[in-house]
Amino acid sequence: MTKKLFIAYRQLFSKQQSQFISIVTFISILAIALGVSSLIVVLSVMNGFQAEIEERVIRLSSHITIQSDQPIRRWQSIVNELEQFPEIKHTIPFVEAKGIISNGQESKGALITGINPADEFFFGIKLKDLENGELILGRGICFAIKPKSRGPSTVDCTKHESPG
Repeated sequence: MTKKLFIAYRQLFSKQQSQFISIVTFISILAIALGVSSLIVVLSVMNGFQAEIEERVIRLSSHITIQSDQPIRRWQSIVNELEQFPEIKHTIPFVEAKGIISNGQESKGALITGINPADEFFFGIKLKDLENGELILGRGICFAIKPKSRGPSTVDCTKHESPG
């Protein structure tokens, strides 16, 4: 037995001290052990929660977005240049426009994002399975307009005009 354990054992189980001091010492040690273990559990849960939040935020939004107030005419060459960097895992060119989505009865404003259906890397959805004229709606717009599955929906967008 080490010296530290020997001293602790003598403190807890000595015959000269009153029983009350031994009980108080034992309860104090138990409370400290419980406090430290609960702190370890809470910190572990918070670290896991933080990692999960970061992963979900990154999944919803990209690390970097290249945009311009003018249409990007040579976007293919930009994508090819970016894919030369080994740190860049994937690129997805897209266009965004403000528009209105309607199910025939209700209409709501939306930010419409258009991507290339041949791109497989989009939230695990197989975009090649989409047929011409089909679209993927987010949860918020689905709650707002309640579209019928495979039913008709109308999307109206503003046309982006280059100034000058």
